[in-house]
Amino acid sequence: MTPLKALFIGNSFTARNDLPGLIARLAAAKGKGLEHRLISAGGASLRSHWNAGEALRAINAGRYDCVVLQEQSTLPVKNARRMHENVRHFDAAIKAAGATTVLYMT
Repeated sequence: MTPLKALFIGNSFTARNDLPGLIARLAAAKGKGLEHRLISAGGASLRSHWNAGEALRAINAGRYDCVVLQEQSTLPVKNARRMHENVRHFDAAIKAAGATTVLYMT
């Protein structure tokens, strides 16, 4: 069986807790494979990832099945409109690359 390929984009909430590794171990426990890549920066918002460009390049080149987005932890509460804008930018690029968008809400 071909493993699922997932790209995780976020900050320390994703990286420090090794969310990609945890999901891979859960998948392995069920006999499934998960290849993953993490792009993270401490305290980063999705907007900062978008502006930096690395995440978009990875989406376009990676042939991922899904892309997991984790917004800066307080932004969804402090500025929900901005979060929605950020997610929409990524979602359009993710869909264009043939992948599915997944939100990790902290």
